[in-house]
Amino acid sequence: MNEFRHPPAPPGPTSEATRLRGRALWTGLALAPATLLVVILMLATEQGTACVMVGPCGDVPGPVYLATLAVAGVAWIWALTTPEPRPSAADARSADADDAAPVSPAPHRKAAYRTLVGAEVFFLFLLVVHFAG
Repeated sequence: MNEFRHPPAPPGPTSEATRLRGRALWTGLALAPATLLVVILMLATEQGTACVMVGPCGDVPGPVYLATLAVAGVAWIWALTTPEPRPSAADARSADADDAAPVSPAPHRKAAYRTLVGAEVFFLFLLVVHFAG
């Protein structure tokens, strides 16, 4: 009988990579409720109410808001779609299917996640500055 040997399967993502992707997903989805919460909390203050009822709020230009949201959006997509690093060809040839080591998350995904968190925090800070104006 002719035996057919399958090539070793590439290692799957580590639990660290899976957790990072999940955190990026929930961090991106949490921006809308966080924005709503900040607006409600700022409208509950005297300065926030006066800003809306009487007049001049903070002087943060609109393009700054849009740029911050664009950076957060690009970082969110990047953190969710960055592929896992592949082992080198030498590692793939020397590893058997059973002892193939999983790869750590891509450094680009970590950087994108940190950028996402920073952009979202900065956007929320801009909202506070606008209503505290």
